[in-house]
Amino acid sequence: MSGFLTAAHPTQELFEQALAMTQQIQDESRRATALRGLAPHMPEDLLEQALAMTQQMQDESSRAVALSGLALHLPQKLFEQAATMAYAIKEGYYRADALKDFLDRMELETIDAARWQQLQLLHELAYRRRQDFIENLPKLAPAIIQLGGKEALQGCVDAMEQVCRWWP
Repeated sequence: MSGFLTAAHPTQELFEQALAMTQQIQDESRRATALRGLAPHMPEDLLEQALAMTQQMQDESSRAVALSGLALHLPQKLFEQAATMAYAIKEGYYRADALKDFLDRMELETIDAARWQQLQLLHELAYRRRQDFIENLPKLAPAIIQLGGKEALQGCVDAMEQVCRWWP
């Protein structure tokens, strides 16, 4: 498949073949990795098929990998469906892994308190390693400021500094 992606101008037919070959991969982890690699190059009309393929995955870890790879490339009409799929992942760590790539497209600066509560983004991201959480905090800053002002963001930063002193 690597030669496929280096073609100067891959055609719709080539992408359809690549997606069909990806569907044939038995190992869901490898199938998720293939979808993640195809997503940035795939025509928009095939992304719906890729999302359907992701939804069929039984392994939550693999589904999270595929969803995070698709998140930045899905048209808006599929983005909400994919986000719902990410939230449906039962295991917190894998759910957070999927959601981290959705943050770039969420309109967090206009979020209201009810939606913030529903999303539980800080809680979800707390399942990630500390470094991952810290890297994602700037993406959440607009929502934190919207809901609690700059003082709330400063409170988050202060709490993180305190935790870092306790747990290097």
